[in-house]
Amino acid sequence: MDFFDSSEEFNEKPKLELFYKYYQDGVYTYLSAEDWEVLYQHHMFKQEKDSFEKLKFIILEAHNQHPYSVFFTLRMAEIKCKTQDIENAIPYIEMAKSLAPTDYEVYETAAQIYELYNEWSKAEENYKLAYFHGADKFDILFQMAICHVSAGKPIKGISVFEKLAVINPNNEFVLDHTANLVFSHGLFKQGLNIFKKVIDTKPYSETAWHYLGNIQTAAEKYEEAIFSQEMVLAINEESDLGVLGLANVYQEMGEYRQAIEWYDKIEELESIDVSHLIRKAECFEHLTFYANAKKLYRKAISLDLENPDAWFGIGLCLVEELKYSQSLYFLKNAYKYGKNEDSQYGLALATANIAVGLFDEAIEVYETMVRVFPEEYEIWLDYSTVYSEKQDLNNAIEVLELALFYLPENHQALYRLAAIHLKRKEISLARNYLQKALELNYQDHKLLYIFEPEFKANQTLQTLIKEYKNK
Repeated sequence: MDFFDSSEEFNEKPKLELFYKYYQDGVYTYLSAEDWEVLYQHHMFKQEKDSFEKLKFIILEAHNQHPYSVFFTLRMAEIKCKTQDIENAIPYIEMAKSLAPTDYEVYETAAQIYELYNEWSKAEENYKLAYFHGADKFDILFQMAICHVSAGKPIKGISVFEKLAVINPNNEFVLDHTANLVFSHGLFKQGLNIFKKVIDTKPYSETAWHYLGNIQTAAEKYEEAIFSQEMVLAINEESDLGVLGLANVYQEMGEYRQAIEWYDKIEELESIDVSHLIRKAECFEHLTFYANAKKLYRKAISLDLENPDAWFGIGLCLVEELKYSQSLYFLKNAYKYGKNEDSQYGLALATANIAVGLFDEAIEVYETMVRVFPEEYEIWLDYSTVYSEKQDLNNAIEVLELALFYLPENHQALYRLAAIHLKRKEISLARNYLQKALELNYQDHKLLYIFEPEFKANQTLQTLIKEYKNK
């Protein structure tokens, strides 16, 4: 007799409690595979602290009792993945394939596990087999597109999204993902082509026209972008997408007054959010209306205290007003909330610290930034400059040499090292660094005269520069 009556819904606590009591007392209880599956489904979406442990317990016991169950063989593979034992998940997948060679769920699960293992070609192969054995075409194409992107093949990914978007022009989930991929990888040519095809299929799609306009804006096709966003409003005159799109186009064109007018209309539609407030504030900032900009940035902070751009905006306004000391509070908060997202927050804070003579504070910021963004050469150059201005050339050299460890072909760091060694009268070292820099980029050799004007008077180094000019 089955532990559960199949005619009953599995929601009775007494049965659950009885089941766990059997196991707590060590009394072996045999359940059918179907009953184990009911238990599994019951705990699958539980939000209890030990939900995963209970699921793991159920899967292990079920598989022990029913080693030829395809369902629990697949679940064993998933458990291995969730416990970071991905390599040992593969044998369970292969076993499931032998047990159910025509079950598409087996191949779909296999593909997802191979993705975790970064075996992209095998993942793609299994997705194709899942489709061959009856998996939903849309689901498989979508997962294959994500697989291509994860494998570092955005062009293949966007080609699959193109198929999805044209087949499903009404599916805004697909349109959103397609647009995100276009913008994240700069695939503007492909994006323009895809959304034009979508519009050919569904000419009254607000979303498609809006994304087409956004891509045209990014590609600096401003007149076309204006037309596309106006089409959004022609389809739906109350569309916040069209209004926001036009505000964005005019802002990117540098037509800040017109952009502000469109942002005002967004407020009239009562759909403005923090990002819109910040974009509108940036328009006022460009027009040097700093009081208006700061007011909007403060409103954005009141809505989202941890938004770094809002704090950053006020800080920059104060810097433009030459109020460096006052800017520090706001720039520190921008750095606090955004230091791992973008280097601009740290660079601005360090620069403001230097402006008020707080060199040690600036150095502390740079020390953090080079750990977070080691491949951004501007940070290394600015970091070394702080030491140079303090006449601490040893540390300036150490910073630049560390920069070359991460960026061995950075000619700016090499030119800077050549200039510092010349200043220290170390002509041989200066010549060595200069030679490497000239080999990498002769065109930027005038950086030397910015770093150290004495270069113009040094005949030995001038002769070396002329040699590379004549090559």
